[in-house]
Formats: sequence, structure tokens, C-alpha cells
Amino acid sequence: MSFKNSIRRQLIVSLVLLAIIPLFLLGAVLSWQSFVTQQRQIMDLQREASKRVLDKILSVIREQEIVLSAALKINYNIMEMAPDRGRLISS
Repeated sequence: MSFKNSIRRQLIVSLVLLAIIPLFLLGAVLSWQSFVTQQRQIMDLQREASKRVLDKILSVIREQEIVLSAALKINYNIMEMAPDRGRLISS
């Protein structure tokens, strides 16, 4: 009997496959779970970062609105003054 077709060889191959296949399946499942978890974490981090950027942009816009409204009030007050005083202040 040669080793190529022997029962011993078939038994060894089947036992090795029985040991390796579950490990591959477990590795695939764990890899997929890790991928999904990391994807969720990345989405959460991107959401937080975009909220921070949005807050900064809104604060800059609010500051500019305050500056512009103050400038409009000053301009309106100058326009209401007597023509002589308004020209002196604006020049």
C-alpha cells in the first residue's frame, strides 16, 4: 500500500481540514465584525468632526453678522445727523 491512497493519509488530511476550516471561518467572521465596528467608529468620528467644523463656521458667521449690524447702525446714525456733521465724520 502506498501512502498516497492509504487510509492513514485520508485520515490525516480530513483531520487537518477539520482543524483548519473552522479557524478560517472564525477568522473571516471576526474580520467582518472588526470591519463593521471600525466603519461605525469612523462614521461617528466624522460626524463629530463635521459638527465641530459647523459650530466654528456658525460662530464666525455670527461674529460677522454682529460686526455688520454694528457698521449698519453707525452708518444709519451718521446718515441721520446734520449734513455738516455727517460729512466731517465720514471724511
